[in-house]
Amino acid sequence: MTNAAGSPTSRPDATERETAHDASNDLESLVHEGDVVMLTTLEHDGDGEARNRRLRSRPLTVAAVGGATLLFLVDADAHWVAALGAADEVNASISTRRNDWVSVTGPATVTADDEAIAQLWSPAAGAYFDGPTDSRIRVLQLHMEVGEYWSAPGTGPLGRLVAMVSAAIGADDSSLAGEHGSIDPTT
Repeated sequence: MTNAAGSPTSRPDATERETAHDASNDLESLVHEGDVVMLTTLEHDGDGEARNRRLRSRPLTVAAVGGATLLFLVDADAHWVAALGAADEVNASISTRRNDWVSVTGPATVTADDEAIAQLWSPAAGAYFDGPTDSRIRVLQLHMEVGEYWSAPGTGPLGRLVAMVSAAIGADDSSLAGEHGSIDPTT
């Protein structure tokens, strides 16, 4: 395991791990329903030529996390949703309110599964759709193949401030550097 600066660290004890993220490095302990991600896709700029491909990102709210899969409710009429090919690779970057940063990459699939839409529906989705039976709703599933996390010490702005001040004055405490690791895609 390495800290945020890339330096090796000793494995945290059980209490430290639980404080950081439920004692494990699985996706469900790091990302939660309601977290906002920046979902990045590779899009063609009109003519389909490889030289005209661009990375494009947009914010999405996590509807659910199941094992190593992130689920979102998306609008089928959005050009980027319609342009997703079967199992196109996408990336989701997440900055949580818990001082964790997560990057998840893997193939995405889009389905019109009415049962899944009903299960994922929330009042917040009502801001974008006319109810759970809106014909535009699709479920986007990002199936994680590669995942990483970075966790800062402390919680909230005060914890970040303490870490920054300690670093600025040259405090030699590797516990202030946070941690970095891989997320297990098999859970």
